[in-house]
Formats: sequence, C-alpha cells, structure tokens
Amino acid sequence: MNPTALVFGLGSSSLFASRAFVPAFLTSLFLRFGDRLPFLSDLPLFGDLGGEPTWFTHGAVIAALGILAALEVAATKSPEADEALAIVDQYLKVGMAILCTLGVLTSADKGFIEETIAPAQQGASLLGTLVLPFVGVVVFFLAGLRADLKEVLFEMDEDDDLGLRKLLSWAEDSWVLAGTLVLILYPLVMIVILGVVFGVMHMIRKYLERREDRSKTPCEGCGEAVYACALECHACHKETAEPHVIGFFGQSRDTVVTDREQHALDLAEKRRCPACATRLRERSPRQICTQCGHQVFGETTFEKQYTGRVAKRLPLTLGICALLGLIPVVGLIPAVIYYRLRLVAPFRRYMPLGSRFCLKGLLRIAMLVLGLLQVVPVLGAATMPLMATLSYLLYRRGFSSPATIAEHDLESTVRHSEPSS
Repeated sequence: MNPTALVFGLGSSSLFASRAFVPAFLTSLFLRFGDRLPFLSDLPLFGDLGGEPTWFTHGAVIAALGILAALEVAATKSPEADEALAIVDQYLKVGMAILCTLGVLTSADKGFIEETIAPAQQGASLLGTLVLPFVGVVVFFLAGLRADLKEVLFEMDEDDDLGLRKLLSWAEDSWVLAGTLVLILYPLVMIVILGVVFGVMHMIRKYLERREDRSKTPCEGCGEAVYACALECHACHKETAEPHVIGFFGQSRDTVVTDREQHALDLAEKRRCPACATRLRERSPRQICTQCGHQVFGETTFEKQYTGRVAKRLPLTLGICALLGLIPVVGLIPAVIYYRLRLVAPFRRYMPLGSRFCLKGLLRIAMLVLGLLQVVPVLGAATMPLMATLSYLLYRRGFSSPATIAEHDLESTVRHSEPSS
C-alpha cells in the first residue's frame, strides 16, 4: 500500500468540504498527466503509476468530472442555485471524497483491489479499507461546519446584495485550486492544514452560538430565554419591557426600541418573527412561527404596513440611483446594491426558490439592455431609476401573488413528506 496515497486521501478532506467535483477533477487530471511534468514526476505519489489509466484517470471520467466541476463553480456564483445545491451538498461531497480517495489508491497502487479482497493481505487491505469511511466522516463534519457558517452569512446578507457570498465563493475556488497543488507537492502539510481548518471553523461556530445565547434575556413572566430584540416571550407571550433595536445584519443592538409597531416591521424585514424574533425558515409571507405560533402576515393591516413602508422608500431611492447613474460604469454597482437592499430584499426574502429564480432571469435580460445604456452619461441618470422601479414592481407583485403562496405550499409538502434522517 502506497502510504503517500493514504495521506493524500486524508489531506483532501479539507478541499472536499468546500467543493464536491472540483478537487476530484483536479486530482484525476494530475494523476493522469502529472508524471509528464518535470517537477511532479519524481514525487512519491506518481512513483507507482503505470502506463495504462485506471477507471479514475480514464479520459471519459476526467471529461465528466470537468463538466460537473464547471457546473458546480457556476452554481456557487448564483444564490438561488447555491441554495438549491445545498440540499444535497453535504452528502454529495462525502460520496465524491470517498470515490476520489478510492481513485487515488487504485491509481497509485495497482495491487489495491487485490489486497482489499485477498485475505492474505490483511495489513494493507485493512488500512486501505478503513481510510475510506474515515475520509467520509471527516468531510461530512467539515462540510456541516461550513454549512453552518454559510447559513449565518446567508442570514446577514440573504440576497447577496453586498457580494459577500460571491466573494467567499471565489475564495473557496482559489483555495481548492491552490490546495490541490499543495496536497500533491506536500501531502503532510495538508494534514496539518486540515487540523487547523477544523479547529478554526469549530471555534467560529462556538463563538456564534455563544453570541446568540448572550443576546437572550430571561422572560419576566416564565423565565424562558428570549431574544433581546423580541417584543414578547415565545412561551408565555408576555410582552418584553425593553426590546432592543435590531441591526443591519439582524443582530440585537444595545439601543432600546421606542416604537414597537415599527420594530415589528423591522423584525419582519429581516425575516424574523414580528413577535418573538425567532428566525423564520419558510419562504413565504403566509407562514406561522414555529416557536410562538404567530402568523407572520396573518393580518391584512400588517401586510399593508409592510408594503407601504417599502413604497415610501421609492422616491429617495430613485433619486440616489439617478445620481449614481450619472457616473458611467462605476456608478452601476453601488446603485444596484442600494436599490436591492432598500426595495427588493424586503420582498425577496419571502419568495420561494422558483419564483425568485424566474424573476431574476427576467430582470437580467432587462438589466443587460439597460446596463448598456447606462454608459451614456445623460441616459445613465434615467436608466438606474428605471431598473430600480422595474425590480420593485416585479418583486412587490411576487410577494403577495397566489402563485408564490402555492409554490411555498408545494415545497413545504415535499419537504415534510421526506423521511427524517
């Protein structure tokens, strides 16, 4: 058994926590053609490679992995596609990590399969057999930690208006590309990096959990821990005496609320229950809080207040977009971010995946045309407000349309019918 191949399998765990197909494609590519490169041909990993490609280094497998890797990279750049991929992401990464490790073992050690099934080779076969599930377990936990951290970032900037999620996605792509090369050159270094990555991610998650717990205060009625920004207790429904203002990223701040009615709208805009401040998981205005039972937009008055509040922002937002539109090319990005935060995000947060995807597709076509006109200084002042108005009207309509509610009900039915793991 090639020990370098085993170390390679363990070290790749940190890469598969970020991407499922990209590290597998790069590994297969290096194994097939790496021995032709002067600085790679003398490495221990390539020492036992034969002339004929194995199943993992076959041309058809490399091509398939390349296509899947390209689709994966493209999907992570779209919030909607990334959200859909997240449903199976963790399990897909585990499967690909195991297959890739098996592919490395069979490529670097021609006798691996025989050793695995031959009872006389117990030492090598046991080592090779145990490393596969171990890699799967490590990838599963690392991918889970990554998903938890991404969920926090998702809650901070759900529509990726600030571009934080896309920036993280590019950073992960770069990490996988550079990490694969480091893994091939220095496998033991990646084992160390794996431990550091696991430790850092674990500490970050614990910090976020403690920060969330510290924001809670005991209810004066029943003693249950409630969010500092909550208007009432989720258990006994007693009103909190001094609820705290909610921040830009949905966190509780030290300032005490002065207008409880407006604060309820603030909570709803961050997709938190207007009563107990619990983070809402469903993608529909017609939902019931799982903690306190409050129907979020159950009252027509509250929904009108919510939509009216966003409508009041329209004049100022269009004015700022017009000023930014006067700056050719450079003014386009801040204008789009601004009007999406002010006019689109409050509605988009409550729309199911399918509705958001369709609306975004329609808007991209319109924005492509309008964006080309924005480079003209005079037309730019009118182009950006037009883009903002079109986006506002479409998302406002989608927020309360029967199709949006029906799609959410269908998604809920499918999700609740799935067997629990």
